[in-house]
Amino acid sequence: MCGKAVPFREACQFLGLRPQRRRIGGVAPKDEETVTGKAQPFRTSLRQSRTESGIKKLFDLAETQTLRTLGFVAGFAALLLWEWRAPRHHTSTRWQTRWSANLSLLLMNVLASSLVCWLCWWFRSSLVDAVWWQPFNAASRLLIELALLDAAIYVQHRAMHELPWLWRFHQVHHSDLHLDVTSASRFHAGEVLLSGGFKLAVVLALGISLEGLILFEALVLLAAQFQHANVALSARVERQMRRLLMTPQLHHAHHAQAVALRNTNYGTMLTCWDRCLGTWRVAEEAEAVGIPEYQQAEKLNVLALLRMPFANAPAND
Repeated sequence: MCGKAVPFREACQFLGLRPQRRRIGGVAPKDEETVTGKAQPFRTSLRQSRTESGIKKLFDLAETQTLRTLGFVAGFAALLLWEWRAPRHHTSTRWQTRWSANLSLLLMNVLASSLVCWLCWWFRSSLVDAVWWQPFNAASRLLIELALLDAAIYVQHRAMHELPWLWRFHQVHHSDLHLDVTSASRFHAGEVLLSGGFKLAVVLALGISLEGLILFEALVLLAAQFQHANVALSARVERQMRRLLMTPQLHHAHHAQAVALRNTNYGTMLTCWDRCLGTWRVAEEAEAVGIPEYQQAEKLNVLALLRMPFANAPAND
């Protein structure tokens, strides 16, 4: 019985027991994993969970951006074909001059708009739903969110016209001398970032759901293309559609050179905001569009448009 003594810890492990840690000065010693610096299972799991969540957000965002791009291309192609088959009006301005400027701005703004979409997506997906949405089911909540976002875009658009420092950027859009589907992409990068920041603030303040934000982005993109398109609608369809939605004829008046017409019809999708807030105007199609101070198409290249907000801007009043 004079065998080798077995250490107490090893004996406990053999019997399936866990020895109590001795307290030194009333304080239990730290775990070996903590002392030796080994990875702790809980913290590792939490870190992995956060990493996986971030990766999932990026993949979801990439899928959403892909669908958004496909929707844009499909709408662009369909309306371009419609313009070719049944244009509403003709122009002497060379389309190559306008298209080179409009599509160059579009390519520049892809990065800015993607950044805005990523920020909206990331921040919103990290927040819990606001309590005021609890009484509503999914369908009614979605409709309310679409209406609220459309109202917010009305406020933003009106501010672009009424605040001089914002008009400096927005005049780039109104400087187009002819309207077609490419005009929907004619925006200065500064305006894209400013409007994106405003939209992010609205989404976070109102607790707009990701589903509502994604659907609204798709609809507002198609609505902008449609209302700028040079397409002919029958008088009957025009009258019926304008009861609820903004039409190309109404938005064409918004691009008139006359300031009294230009500062009307701010709505993007719905016409109710203009009707309720006194900016609704039913007028015949404007004969001339653009800004009187910028009427030479050959001078409105992409570099001139990028410099336009920082030059001596004409007043919008």
